[in-house]
Amino acid sequence: RVKHPLVPLSIFKIRNVVAGNIIMVPAMASMLGMFYFLSLYLQETQGYTPIMSGLAFAPFPIILGFVAWHAQKLVPRIGIRSMLIIGTTLPLVGIGLLGLLPAESNYFVNILPSIILIPAGMGIFFLSAVLAATSGVPARESGLVSGLINTSQQVGGALGIAVLSTIAATAGSALAGYHAAFITATVLMAGALLV
Repeated sequence: RVKHPLVPLSIFKIRNVVAGNIIMVPAMASMLGMFYFLSLYLQETQGYTPIMSGLAFAPFPIILGFVAWHAQKLVPRIGIRSMLIIGTTLPLVGIGLLGLLPAESNYFVNILPSIILIPAGMGIFFLSAVLAATSGVPARESGLVSGLINTSQQVGGALGIAVLSTIAATAGSALAGYHAAFITATVLMAGALLV
């Protein structure tokens, strides 16, 4: 109703803005929840120290950075939609594999495949989701749209931790709780893929 609203509702008439933000919420809920529960699994079930747990994630930022840097070259070749499909499918598989973690796991067999698949997908996902949410937006609204996608990212992460923690807490044993959280995170990522 004001002359210059902070968030003009007309921005939500742009399909890409809506789709990019809707995809971001469940994807971030899934991915940030995965970090939390995999850290707990490594420390509480496998007996990793906090430092060992951090080292277990060491390939993650390397793969994420490498893929994100090179993913931009794929946009003109395969398009944003195909990249979003790839960028949600790889973490979907990686998080799904975590739902099968045994009580006694081997890092290289049971954990490392997910630590390769998830950041490879995330590197593609972030680029394509932001491109999707900001394409077709008037230049004067680009800051607003960037703020919206960042808000969706933060809201998704916060909701993910809350929802997955609640589900894990009601599952019984710690391992059952981790499995329930990873399976729920997989379902959330599948929702992002469907969008």
